[in-house]
Amino acid sequence: MLLKLIVSIVLTIVALFVCKKTDTKINSPANDNDGVIFICLVPTVTYFVISYGALDMTAPFGKTALLALESICSAIWVQLLVVGKGVDYMRSSEDGKIALMEFCPLITIFLMTDCLNGLGYNLLYTLGIAIMTIALYIRTNSLDLSISLHLIMNASRTFTDTFITAHTVDLSTYRILYICNCAFAVIIGLWLLQGVYKSTLSEEGKFNG
Repeated sequence: MLLKLIVSIVLTIVALFVCKKTDTKINSPANDNDGVIFICLVPTVTYFVISYGALDMTAPFGKTALLALESICSAIWVQLLVVGKGVDYMRSSEDGKIALMEFCPLITIFLMTDCLNGLGYNLLYTLGIAIMTIALYIRTNSLDLSISLHLIMNASRTFTDTFITAHTVDLSTYRILYICNCAFAVIIGLWLLQGVYKSTLSEEGKFNG
């Protein structure tokens, strides 16, 4: 845990330095898409529902604080460097759009940043976070929304991993529900992207007459 925290803090400092040097601005949404973040929060709500169980609130304050700090830092640096800088680098200089083939490397890098948290089921949840936050940034051109979403989803995972000792449902049922919820998050992310590409195609059709 200490190694993850140190790495996250260092990368957060690097991310903030890079953004300052390149004059990166965390703008408010360019479109009237503020409401989409509420749709993106649905998988977090369902994640809490399926993860509900016996709570153990006796975790040491120091451990809890370190976990919270690592969760916050990891969300910030990943969003600033991988999502913000990554999408901006991949975007077309002509129309500001990003092709689906350019979307795949960003997803891969995003998943690699979370390998310290373990492989397996954990990466499924990270995949959902990756697709939703990248799609949210592409759609709204606002890093504050994608950072907020990542922070909330990180917080939910940290809380359940730290304080929930046993789920209400049995382990097999929980795994099935967990996979379904991750797939739900991916579907929402793809839906956000679909909206972007639909508008692009309609603009091209209109331009071509």
